Amino acid sequence: MPFFENNFARLHYYEYGTGTEILIAFHGFGMRGNQFSKLENALGNRYKIYSFDLFFHGETILIDDTVNTIRKGLNAPEIAHTIDDFLTSIGKKNTTFSLLSYSIGAKLALAVLQTIPQRVKNAYFIAADGFETNPILKICSSKHINNWMLKLVYNPKVLNYILNKLHKYKYVDDALHRILSFEFSTEPYRMISYKTITYYSRLKFKRQHLAQLINENNIEAHFFFGKTDKLFPAGIAQRFGKLLTNPNIHVFNQGHELINDDLNTYLKNLV
Repeated sequence: MPFFENNFARLHYYEYGTGTEILIAFHGFGMRGNQFSKLENALGNRYKIYSFDLFFHGETILIDDTVNTIRKGLNAPEIAHTIDDFLTSIGKKNTTFSLLSYSIGAKLALAVLQTIPQRVKNAYFIAADGFETNPILKICSSKHINNWMLKLVYNPKVLNYILNKLHKYKYVDDALHRILSFEFSTEPYRMISYKTITYYSRLKFKRQHLAQLINENNIEAHFFFGKTDKLFPAGIAQRFGKLLTNPNIHVFNQGHELINDDLNTYLKNLV
């Protein structure tokens, strides 16, 4: 299995495709980098895809994963410079590349885009987090609630009660409820969930600034959202699209779980 390591992290990644352009990919919560194997058929002829396991997922690790580091949170330059180091290591120093991301992985893609926008050619955001703050995740990122969340790691009954209520009132759809139920099923998994929510919640972006970077650098940005997705609804893309010179918004009659055969077929005709 291929790895890349610097003084910040040891990244595990998957390689897909035979194309000449570089595509850096970040998967969703509870997944691994192989999530994007489903899209290789659509993207692989154009791109060489490097799909990374996110922090606290798969085989990727932080060099310093202490509680203090987790609570301090990830900042945009850290991940952007790590991806830059990776590209240098494979002989692609200062080259342009494209970004592919799903759900929480979009926060990492936005961190890269914000830090080195002049290097980004295209960006594909699927059911993307980061453009608008999710109300529940915003609450979880507060210091008081974050301390309470750590206690929930050791109290699964309360956590499952909250999750089931969110499902009952359709704030999370069936697919996401299934994923989260699995991720909350054991204490080690719940600790991973806590670390992920805490560490990534510090990545915050200003929509106007992101739009300015995309417009000024002529980045071709595509947004794919599910019509029935309650976690990151399609309205996010529609509102952000108003700030762009050339918005490319694609809405599917589906929920949050969009990495599937339908998207693969759609991308074949798009890319």
